[in-house]
Order: sequence, then C-alpha cells, then structure tokens
Amino acid sequence: MHDFLAQKVIEDLIAPEDYEARLFRDVVVAKAGVYARTGELLTYKECLGAYAHRQRIVFTPEEVELLFASSLAGNGPVRYFLRSLPNDLPVRWAEQRIRSPKEVELEEGRTRINAGRFLLASGIQVPLAELVAIFSNYKLQSELAAFTRLYSTKGDLDLLFRLRLKKAEQTRVAAVEQLERFVEPSDSPVERLLRSRRSQDTLLLCRILTTKVKEPSVPHLRSELGKRNSGSRILAICGLGDYGDESDASCLVERIESLKLSAKEREVSGYALAHWAQTNGRWNLMDKLLHLDDPVCRGALGATVNRGDLKLDTVLKQYSRLSFETAAAVLRTVSVEDKPELERFISANPLEPKIRDIIIALLRVGGGNAARWILELIGSEDYHVVFWNTPILAAALAEAMDIDAKTWLYELTDSEEFWHYTGNERTSPPLPVANVENLYLFKRLAGVALASLCDQSDWPLLKRLIFHDYWIIPVAAADQVAKFAEVAHLDEWVEKARQEARDRPKPGVVDALTLLDTKLFGQ
Repeated sequence: MHDFLAQKVIEDLIAPEDYEARLFRDVVVAKAGVYARTGELLTYKECLGAYAHRQRIVFTPEEVELLFASSLAGNGPVRYFLRSLPNDLPVRWAEQRIRSPKEVELEEGRTRINAGRFLLASGIQVPLAELVAIFSNYKLQSELAAFTRLYSTKGDLDLLFRLRLKKAEQTRVAAVEQLERFVEPSDSPVERLLRSRRSQDTLLLCRILTTKVKEPSVPHLRSELGKRNSGSRILAICGLGDYGDESDASCLVERIESLKLSAKEREVSGYALAHWAQTNGRWNLMDKLLHLDDPVCRGALGATVNRGDLKLDTVLKQYSRLSFETAAAVLRTVSVEDKPELERFISANPLEPKIRDIIIALLRVGGGNAARWILELIGSEDYHVVFWNTPILAAALAEAMDIDAKTWLYELTDSEEFWHYTGNERTSPPLPVANVENLYLFKRLAGVALASLCDQSDWPLLKRLIFHDYWIIPVAAADQVAKFAEVAHLDEWVEKARQEARDRPKPGVVDALTLLDTKLFGQ
C-alpha cells in the first residue's frame, strides 16, 4: 500500500514530461551500467526519447558513451550530449570503434561509417586507405569521392590506381582527377599507363603528357617518332601535339592515314592533334578527326574542351558509335546556344545511361524550363527509363530548377503517389507518369528538386518531406532546413519521429536529425 500511494503521489505531483524524462534516464542508466559486459545499445525509440528530454536530463560520461555508441549505430542524434565532455573523449571513442574488427560485423558497417564521419568532422586525419575500407559501399561513393579529393596525397598513388577501376562512378572519377594531379611525366606510374590497354588510361596518359611536359626539343621529338619503342613514340606524339607547328600536325595526320598504327597510338594521335587544333583554331582539322575511325575519334573527343567554330551537330553525330565519349565532350563544351539542338537530340533518342551527360549539359544551360521539360519527358515515356547513378542527375536537376517551377512541383505533392514507395496500383490523382516503372525515378528527381526550392516559409512541407520513403529526399530537405534551422524546428522533427517510430530507424530521418543536431550543437 505504501508503494502504491508513493507512486500515486509521484504521478500527481510530477509533470508528465518530467515523469517521462525520468523513465528514459533510468533506461540509459541501467543499460550504461552493464554496457561494458553486454554491448547492448539503446534502441531507436530510446535514443529519440532521451534526446527529446535532453534539457531535463544530465548524463555522466559513461552514460554519454552509450548514447554516442548508439548514435554511431544509426539510432539517433547525440551532439547535444557531447557538449559537456572534453573534446578529445568522443574522439577516442570514435577511434576505438573505427578500428574495432567487431564493428565490421554490424549491418553495412554503419558504426565505422559514422565514426569515420565524426572523426573527419572533428578535424582528425584518417588515412585514405582506411577511408576507402570504411566507405566502400556503392551507396557512399559521393562521400568517398569527396574524401579522395580532400585527403589523397602522392603517397596514395597505388591506391588511386586501384580506385580508378571502381564500378562506383564518382569514386572512379575522383581517383582519375587525383592521378592527373599528382603523376608527373617522369614518374613510374606513366609506364603503367603506357602498358595499359584501357582507353580511359590512354586518355589519362595523354592529359598528363600534354599538360605537364616542360618545353622539349621539338627536333628531338620529331626524331623520336621513328623509334621502335611505342612508349617513345607516344611521348613524342603528345609533345608535338603541345609544342609542334603546322608541319608537325601534318606529319601526324599523314601517319594516321598511311601507317598501320596500333589502336592505342591512333587514339593518342587523335588526342594530340585535337589538342593542337583547338590551341591553334584549326576547326577543319577537328572536323576531320571526328570523322576518322573509332580510336582516332575517341582520342579527339577525349581532348575536346573547346568547340570554337565546330558545330555541335558534328559532335553529336558520333553518338551512335561512341556514346559515352560524345556525351562527355558535349558536357565539357556546352553553351547556351546549344539548348534547342540538345532538346531535339534528347527527344529523338532513348532515355538511357549513355545520354545522361547530354541531359546534364542541357540542364546546365537551360535552367528551370529545361529541368521541368526533362521531368515531364521522363513522365511521358511509355518504356522503363533507367539512369545509372541517379543522385548525379538529381543534383544537376535541383541546381537547374528555379522558382518558376515551384508551383508545379508543389502540385505534385497533392498525389498520394508522391509520398509512398511505388507499387503496381495507381492512386487518384495520379502523378503525370505514364509507366508505373518510372514513378521511382520521377519522384526521386522531383522530390529533391522541390526540397532545393523550399525556404523557411515552406516549413510545413519540409517537415513532411523529412519522412518521405525515399532516403535521398529527406536528406535534401534536411540540407534546406539546416540553412535556417532553430531548436524549435529540430524539436518538431524529433516529436514527429517519435510518433512514427518503428522498431528499426529510418536512415533518412536519422540522417536529417543528425544534420540539424550537428548544426545547432556541434562543437
């Protein structure tokens, strides 16, 4: 009876929120007391509850360590609680977990991933090899690409050579950029590129040799063209493409037309001559190179950074045989005047991976009208539209979108189809998408674009976008909210997250809450 009466007194005298705060504090205290032996983390719901009452609870460092470990596992934000600790303490915790083999076994290595992010955000240097091991998941390629650009050194050349072969496009591109940055013509990696049969390596070799070779003796280069060693000939071809005169260009053209050169040497010659032609304004030569055989044309397209008087149509005509190389050249050289022709070309060709860079080229010069046109085109197609690495296209589309398209994008959210994972059943009103298989792509692109246009006045919509089923949309919404966020915005999201919480956290929601938590309370 005494215990019953005491409980009733507590319930009547303590405010409900204070009573709930005590309950969550007791949970944290209990689990922290045995964490060293059990390794049991706080659940998603427990992390959210403790965070919701963060101003009513004071935790010891041991209890904050449990909160920190649970946060690294993807169960909720933690930066607010770290403010009471010395800066080096959570850094030590993160370092322990990033190098613990036990953490590798967790689902998708989430603990090591978040520990790596925390260390980098804290200014701690992490070797690139370790970052590559942690962020190897294909979905994390944008982060690994950024880390590769920021933290790689010349000492990482062997690792960069391996990364240039990754299937993850963004990582691969970043690795090639860094190789081009670090490798000098006299370095041993040049020999590896000379031996490689990959066209991408040949173009990388050409870029290194035509931009970094110190002014050589042109007569010596001319004599090297006759050497039996193919490496010597390739070095000479690139040198003449950079420093040669009209007679040297004519000589290289004659070699292409009269000698049975290897495919590699033909590609290098195409690159060197295109480089020379752009430098000297010889657009007729550029036109000629693009109409020669595939290796020569591939080299010329790889060197194309300035179209000058060369017509866009001349480049686009190579799309049927060298699609990806053509699209990349168009993206590098696009101008505002190209917009009508790009729209005609895109309309006349299937929307598939090889045309993606041409679409991005249109978005760069076409603005909001082009962005809406692309979305409507995807929606109107009756076949399944597939693009590799959709986040790249989503980022380009969001950057192109302007305020004129905001009303149209807003109207899309009136459809229940916008908010949920795509099924075979259509709802009313349907989104303007003809093929149900294209709903997934359409919603991802439209959702990211809409989030990028929102501001503080759109808080009700942003609050809803954070709980969208597609991870990429909550992240885009959180990026926008972070520009004006106050504690009240974070608290609203936390409360809604608690109301909708299931046993497993939604990664997009946790990432969004963590972003705001870091912005408001990060050290």
